[in-house]
Amino acid sequence: MKTKIPLVTFVVLTTILVIAVLSTRAVGQTLTPQLRLHRGVFDAQDPTAHTLGPDTAAPGPYAIIQFRGPITPAHRNSLEQTGVTILEYLPDYAYLVRGTAVQLDTAVALPQVYGRVPFTLADKLAPALLRAVDQGTAIGPVRVVGWANDNGQLAQALAALPFDATTPLTQAQLYELANLTAVRWIEPFTQPRLLNDYGRTIMDVNDVWQTTPLFGNGQILAITDSGLDTGNQGTLSPDFAGRVIATFPLAPGGDWADQHGHGTHVAGSAAGSGMQSGATPGNYTASFAGVAPEASLVIQGFEVDSNGAITGIPEDYSLLFTQAYTSGARLHSNSWGDITGPVTDTEAIYGGYPYGAQRTDDFIWNNPDMTIFAAAGNSGVDGVPGVFGFCTGGDGVVDPDSLLSPGTAKNVITVGASESNKDEGPLQGYIWFLLSFCFATAPIIDDVIADDVNGMAAFSSRGPTDDGRAKPDIIAPGTNIVSNRSHDPLAGTLWAVHQTNTHYVYSGGTSMATPLTAGMGALAREWLTEQGAANPSAALVKATLLNTTEDMAPGQYGTEATQEIPYTRPNSVAGWGRANLGFVSPPPNYTLWFDDHATGLTTGQSVNYSHMAERPLQVITDTQPLRIMLVWTDPPASLSAAAQLVNDLDLVVTGPGGTYYGNNIPTGDRLNNVEGVIINNPPIGAYQVSVTAFNVPISSQPYALVVAGPLTDSTMPTPTPTNTPTPSNTPTPTPTPSNTPTPSNTPTFTPTPTNTPTPSNTPTFTPTPSNTFTPTPTPTPTGSLTPTPTHTFTPTPSPTGSVTPTPTNSVTPTPSVIPTDTATPTPTDTAVPTVPPSVTPTATPPPPTFWIYLPVVLKEE
Repeated sequence: MKTKIPLVTFVVLTTILVIAVLSTRAVGQTLTPQLRLHRGVFDAQDPTAHTLGPDTAAPGPYAIIQFRGPITPAHRNSLEQTGVTILEYLPDYAYLVRGTAVQLDTAVALPQVYGRVPFTLADKLAPALLRAVDQGTAIGPVRVVGWANDNGQLAQALAALPFDATTPLTQAQLYELANLTAVRWIEPFTQPRLLNDYGRTIMDVNDVWQTTPLFGNGQILAITDSGLDTGNQGTLSPDFAGRVIATFPLAPGGDWADQHGHGTHVAGSAAGSGMQSGATPGNYTASFAGVAPEASLVIQGFEVDSNGAITGIPEDYSLLFTQAYTSGARLHSNSWGDITGPVTDTEAIYGGYPYGAQRTDDFIWNNPDMTIFAAAGNSGVDGVPGVFGFCTGGDGVVDPDSLLSPGTAKNVITVGASESNKDEGPLQGYIWFLLSFCFATAPIIDDVIADDVNGMAAFSSRGPTDDGRAKPDIIAPGTNIVSNRSHDPLAGTLWAVHQTNTHYVYSGGTSMATPLTAGMGALAREWLTEQGAANPSAALVKATLLNTTEDMAPGQYGTEATQEIPYTRPNSVAGWGRANLGFVSPPPNYTLWFDDHATGLTTGQSVNYSHMAERPLQVITDTQPLRIMLVWTDPPASLSAAAQLVNDLDLVVTGPGGTYYGNNIPTGDRLNNVEGVIINNPPIGAYQVSVTAFNVPISSQPYALVVAGPLTDSTMPTPTPTNTPTPSNTPTPTPTPSNTPTPSNTPTFTPTPTNTPTPSNTPTFTPTPSNTFTPTPTPTPTGSLTPTPTHTFTPTPSPTGSVTPTPTNSVTPTPSVIPTDTATPTPTDTAVPTVPPSVTPTATPPPPTFWIYLPVVLKEE
């Protein structure tokens, strides 16, 4: 006999079910969490999931433990109490762990754990190698990386191989290599390559110089490039004399003289004083001075061969940045880059997250006051490269996916290039087709390379990254840029010598846009220190620069099929827009304030901002945009992860016009560590800003928030906040839009009023990852600690067996052949400084790195 369910009971049960489903959707969590690895995206409870590569479990006590949703500190602690060691975070909501069989069985029995899967040989292979195995194609030179704190195990294991690792590898040999317990990662071997008066005007630098004495004084900028001028302090150009505080020849047996010309031009754009073009101290506008003409310089000089290949940059990029950091630099400019996979793999060659990008993110995570700028690259093309350098299939729009590393790293400021409006000199009237046969379709083909400040340089590399993150971050002028010429007798003259002053030359590329932006970063950092941020974090510098950009959309080619730049921001063409320093000398009613929030958030915590005098959120006119920018320095991602975001924060803004979400994603952006809200014509009234930690599986997460717009600083009544998003141990619910700000049972973040953000005397705690990839906040370090690579093998370049990447980081202006909750954390009212500049950097001990570079015998550094 069938039992009938009473109608009331049926309705109640149905309602509960519907609410449960809708609640789950509202907080952005799927009913079934997915593992997102390079080998595939799959359900941890589905053993039949099809993935790429060998499904054999890797040797050693490793496994992947996945939680049911966002990971709280309590979840993490309960996992650690089983005895397992957390090594890396893997999306979604999972850890790569090490433990005994008993410990792993105990861990998987935890109620909040969703599943456990083996760590396989495929999880040690880069995507390009997984495809090569799957398709049976050739396996080229590879780079082998060991686990952190290896202590020599990898060296011993490689020495005991039954085959010569310097010869081409078969699939079986690749598997045998991956099967070594000491091996953590294998990726294709690649080699980095090389990639202003009008530029300053476009970026509003000249106006700022005349109204605010910001010239970079007190800022130390490091430049890694082909050297500087004569390489001799006694004969150095007057444009740099007396301001170079440290020099480092990077290539063995090399010096820091610039025998190429690229490095001097780059340094001049960032910090040349313009003395050779009539500048005097404090008066730089009518000269070829760089953006920060009084900044000090640290020069790291590598060597460049005739093909643009670089010698001297360590494979572990964190060592490069450590060298500059210990010399006092807090900004670092890099006009070079590397492809992210073999040239034969069109899916991997650009946009990936290789070892170099990961080590860059690791350095900034451990040294959060170091702002690093990286060129996006000059690999933009329209169509598919073919014979004689011509591209076929062009549609008049530069193709996506051409970013170089380390520009694909999360924590750097990745710089793309726009056109300048300096259409003069030897390249006057040049069109893009004359630079590359891959710009052969209208409207690009006959567009002049330097005539529209709202146009993109066609060569500028586009995003997104392979995991979908928005890059580049920012744009700066990169065509017909005039800057310093190297006086080394062997140096070249780049695009051309200036018509009337032979101490300067023309050049172009994201190589030129990057130092202009780095120079602007120095001025922004100087300004931030004057506003009370004694030692601005990299996240704050980045948030400031991105908050104040100029929108370039739609670009120079109209609004139809060939529209150059999307209207939405961020986008993968121009990022957040063109760098602009105008906020330093703002128009009437324009206010900019910031919170360099060093108190880290954990899953479910939030900070809520309401209107107050020193941090106004009362919009007084709708004629100027309201911009809110949230940036955080994220921990390095696992190399096995197919998505690179680790700690995930959400930005929500509530005002008279409703609710606005970071990056225009109501369910929360699960990819980017930059979230912005731009309201071009903001309704007049009071606003609220909420920063919520959706998922923070590693340590706790500091952040920087920058708010700018037509905001009053008067103390006027503001509505009591209501319906503030209330995070819990489940994913954060999405706030319901309303015409008034809404309540929270959580205490509202209410800073103590001050006139300006004032640095605290309490040292900020800087999260430092441990050897188990579970960083916890540690006090400001003392003493000196320089990361030293263990058992690092460096290949000797060889004309055969090596990969010669197509992209370069310089653009040559001649026809080219291019086969081309709710716990609210204790708030602080001040922009809390991080560690003082004299502190030496910390870093996760780098894994041992080996180079299997054909056909050269392994050589230890």
